[in-house]
Amino acid sequence: MKVAALLVFIGAVAGIALEFIPVSLPKIVKLIALIISVAGGLYCFFNTSDLGLKIAGKVLAPGFYLIIAGWVVALVGWLLDNK
Repeated sequence: MKVAALLVFIGAVAGIALEFIPVSLPKIVKLIALIISVAGGLYCFFNTSDLGLKIAGKVLAPGFYLIIAGWVVALVGWLLDNK
């Protein structure tokens, strides 16, 4: 679970930092940061116990919805980026 949380956090921080740091291939690097964050979230979600999945299936926490919304906004921003 610690690895998943680190992946989500590192992916998010890298995505934010790369917005302000000039890199040679910014679009690809930002996509990699998004993929790392999503992979950490999926790893965290699928490696919970069966009880955790049953509870999460019924009522997901608002924070989980915010994380998914952030991923969607990041993906849309990446797709609409004209750089």
